[in-house]
Amino acid sequence: MIRVNLPDIKACLIIAMDVVDAGRKADLP
Repeated sequence: MIRVNLPDIKACLIIAMDVVDAGRKADLP
């Protein structure tokens, strides 16, 4: 099994949220 640190997962989620937020703002006129 691959060992993953929880902080790494949290960082990935935060980055993903930022990307989604940026995408939503870009979609707005």
